[in-house]
Amino acid sequence: MAEQLNKNDYLNHPDKIGALNYYSLGETTIKQLQTNGIISSKTRQMQGKKPDAIITNDKKEIVVYIENKDIGLLDKKEDIESAIEQEISVARVVKAAIFIVTDTVKSYWINVLTGNPILTEDGEVLRVVFRPNENKKNLEKLIKKIITSIDKENDQIKVVNYLDPTDLANAIHQKIWISKNSSPETCLYTFVELFIFKYLSDLKVLTGSYSFDFLYKMYEDAENSEEEILAYYLGETGPRERIKSLFPAGDDGTTVVNGDVFHVIKDKNGEYVINGDGKTFHSIIDEFARYERKNGRFINIKKDFKSKLFECFLKNEKDKKKMGQFFTPLKVVEQMNRMIDIKEGMSICDPACGVGKFLLEAVAMDMDNFFKFNGDILESKITLHGFDKYSEDNSDRTIILAKANMLIYLSKLITENPSATHTKKIAELFNSSFELKRSNLGTLESLEENAYDIILTNPPYVVNGSGDIKAIANGTGHYSCNGLGLEALFLEWIIKSLKEGGVALVVIPDGILANIANTELRKYILEKCCIEGLISLPINTFFGTPKKTYILAIKKKYTDELGNTQKQQYPVFAYICNSIGEQLNITRFDTDENDLEEAVNQYKLYQASHDKEKFKAIIYDSDEKPYIDKKCKIISIDNFYKNVDQNWTIDDYWTDEEKIELGFKEETNILSVPDLQILIETIIGEMNDYKEELECLI
Repeated sequence: MAEQLNKNDYLNHPDKIGALNYYSLGETTIKQLQTNGIISSKTRQMQGKKPDAIITNDKKEIVVYIENKDIGLLDKKEDIESAIEQEISVARVVKAAIFIVTDTVKSYWINVLTGNPILTEDGEVLRVVFRPNENKKNLEKLIKKIITSIDKENDQIKVVNYLDPTDLANAIHQKIWISKNSSPETCLYTFVELFIFKYLSDLKVLTGSYSFDFLYKMYEDAENSEEEILAYYLGETGPRERIKSLFPAGDDGTTVVNGDVFHVIKDKNGEYVINGDGKTFHSIIDEFARYERKNGRFINIKKDFKSKLFECFLKNEKDKKKMGQFFTPLKVVEQMNRMIDIKEGMSICDPACGVGKFLLEAVAMDMDNFFKFNGDILESKITLHGFDKYSEDNSDRTIILAKANMLIYLSKLITENPSATHTKKIAELFNSSFELKRSNLGTLESLEENAYDIILTNPPYVVNGSGDIKAIANGTGHYSCNGLGLEALFLEWIIKSLKEGGVALVVIPDGILANIANTELRKYILEKCCIEGLISLPINTFFGTPKKTYILAIKKKYTDELGNTQKQQYPVFAYICNSIGEQLNITRFDTDENDLEEAVNQYKLYQASHDKEKFKAIIYDSDEKPYIDKKCKIISIDNFYKNVDQNWTIDDYWTDEEKIELGFKEETNILSVPDLQILIETIIGEMNDYKEELECLI
């Protein structure tokens, strides 16, 4: 093994540039990097080459190949050209995207595919000095921006002006609310439908008389009344029906449009009439046109566009808990997705998918690879399975939004294949990926055991009325753990639905870990799964509830021919977080503090560790001096077996003194606001638990 790998402990603790891994190597060969699992490259060429440094991603792919030179050796043009020529061939062999030659004073960024200098958004040669120990967040952003911009035909960082819908959403919400007195939730769905109309028009999927531009110009003709134009939009030959024909409904009856405010209904006489007024419709179309004049067409849609829409509309909702139907913060989704490795052929599920964020983010980085057309055939290298329940409150809206969300994520595929034939194939993908369950139990009604390689989810947390749901669920014969709340049923469903060797990452409330009524569920977890990790999330991580929550990572055990499993031998990774990279309030502004990202960094290192018992979480201060990350503990699995009928709450493994040092607890006898919230939630939860147990006995 290379001395440098041992010296820097790179097998267990690579240097970090945000979520990227940085290795300063010296005398380490490509072959040694392959042998020790540092890189995923399998090349047999140039294995004896020794890169000065590399940067890899979570998949262990080399994204940046670095050649270091002494100061003064890059002063002449011929020296620079020689340095680039010397190693760029190696960068190509290992399939790096970026090649950097640097002397710590000057740095030359090269597109490996073309051999040309990388250019800034302004067309100037990129001259940022590569200093891996400084401004790591900015360096990570720059590298990711370059990777998503350059290719074999382009050396320039692309200027992408992502749309922020806040102003547009607020303006349209006011117009609909004033006109119809509709709820913020209804306003949201109406906005999404008309947004899809505009978006598909800008993608050139809706053209000619079906397009936004055609309809907007109809207002220039004084002979067209506002009511007539609305009737045209809703009519059998209008844009709305065209959208429905291009994206036909699935077996569950849902598509990408809903029409809560503007749609055709039957009156009491059985006649079809328009629900909605032309004046309000006109004013909304005007708002979209005004927004385009200011910001450009709806082409580059930021992936949190939908989240911002939900925030704009639902922050006005009286029932703040409704926000929880839509919001798992993107920061949490992104980090949970970093905890898994997706491979071609996998089947990925979210049994409580909401608007589909977990599944769509899971495949977002490789969307072009996972879904592509071969002629008229849409080939899918992975399968997505998102389920959500129909209810009187939700109707079919979350699945409609999930399909609309997928439309945004697949915008490139749609733009490159705008024909009706291709669009309908994409609609089939939407329908196979997201399904509305119309029974009382929703997803829990049926069970396909050993079906999924990966399950990612934040299942609903319900106590009131869950006794009735549990009684119905028990009648299916699928559930035997008799846990409390809807989340206990979902966790049992998840374990049974995982393939052997499959991985689930689940957001759970503290009751799963602490309530005595969940003892049988905890025993079932130990019997069927290995507990890979538990990450304690801060209070108010989730919109509308101060409930204490955790990320539970489990891996389903293999069974022998008699159906028996082996006892877990290795310990459990545990981490407590005080921050997730955004403010824990309704504004959700980004912050530099992100314990969750560091938790996932350490979790991935722990997973790759050869000796989990001896794993130590190492981080670096501003001077790059290593120290132990005290937010991390490695807990013996024996403690989980021993305390299965008591408490698995990992926060208890940190003393009050440690919590004070880490900023989780104030040095006072007075309860902090978060601690008080936890206490109140715990008392309420226990009262509801006892109430449910009593109800079951009556």
